[in-house]
Amino acid sequence: GGPRVRHLSDAAGGAGAVHGSAGGMTPLIAPTAAGGAVRASGAAGADLVTLGTTAAGGAVATRGADGQSTATLLVRPTGGAVAVSAPSGVQVADLGVDAAGGGVLRVMSATGRESIVATTGPQGGDLEVRTALGTPALTMSGLPGGEPGGALTILGRDGVMTAALGTSADGDSAGLEIRNAAQDHSIRLDAAGASGPVIEVARERQPAVRLEPLPSGGSFDVRSAGGGPVASMGADVDGGGVMRVTGKTGRPAFSATTTSTGGLVEAYDTVGVPVLSFGGRGGAGGYLSVLGGQAGAVVDLRAGDDGSGHLTVTDDGAGARFVIDVDGNGARAGLRQRGTTAVGLAAGPSGGVLNLMNTSGRAVVAAGSAVDGDGGVISIRGSGGAQLVQFGV
Repeated sequence: GGPRVRHLSDAAGGAGAVHGSAGGMTPLIAPTAAGGAVRASGAAGADLVTLGTTAAGGAVATRGADGQSTATLLVRPTGGAVAVSAPSGVQVADLGVDAAGGGVLRVMSATGRESIVATTGPQGGDLEVRTALGTPALTMSGLPGGEPGGALTILGRDGVMTAALGTSADGDSAGLEIRNAAQDHSIRLDAAGASGPVIEVARERQPAVRLEPLPSGGSFDVRSAGGGPVASMGADVDGGGVMRVTGKTGRPAFSATTTSTGGLVEAYDTVGVPVLSFGGRGGAGGYLSVLGGQAGAVVDLRAGDDGSGHLTVTDDGAGARFVIDVDGNGARAGLRQRGTTAVGLAAGPSGGVLNLMNTSGRAVVAAGSAVDGDGGVISIRGSGGAQLVQFGV
């Protein structure tokens, strides 16, 4: 009933075999081409554990009762390794050493295709997750050069990047980028902008929208297909809001800002000179100005401090001006030339009045409603102001 030893002889040299009692595990010590080997067999006679040598070094292999390999501990030319197999016999995991001397972990699917590969490299650890077809789907790695931080990349079906998350070279901030399959449209979030986080949307590899904080506050920029700025919104240095629209030449076309007197809106010509302006007057109403080529007001419409209205039309080159004023006392209109009123028209409590002036500004013809009756009066005066003719009803 105890162990028995018998000597064998084969081409490899002498051998010894130790057999256990019937029905128990049977160890077998025998020589192989690579050296010695120890095999432990089950009651059915199948080898369950093998301890031996290979061309590279020692090895331990285990098998299930059905004879399928379950795990192998061995030495490869690069170093030690462990291989694990499923009940089907397909290898599903492998831990070893790569040619550079770093560790390698491979996890396989039920069909034996690699699904996860973890390695080490100059930048630290690398992890790659693959699809059922074996193509890379996700990678994780450290930064090159041993810098602190890491990167995560999600790949599309063709192996091109669709999303990436990583840290800056100093490891103090992170960034995120998402792309389409064609790699021409993207959204990028950079937490390491000059003044804070930056969000940038690109179309056909050209920045189209940019959102970022500035020292004065938030900023939102829209760019053309050529990459030039065409519109922006943000906060100005005084803490108010500002919006600008730019032409394709880069010159301003339209702006809206805040001032100490309220909102201000301006439109510009093709060379960047303001031609239209309107806004608030600090609680006294609003104004609208149409500007000339020298930025002087050609048409000016505004409200007075007392709630009155004023309209001025000017030709600075000829010195001509048309003025209308309306207040609680009535309405007045004047035609001026070189600073002197030539025609005056007014409407008041007693009716309308018309004055025609000479070049000195003196009224030479006056017509209007009689203040002491229901009729009208016309007065003609000399250049010195003396009345020469007067008639009325």
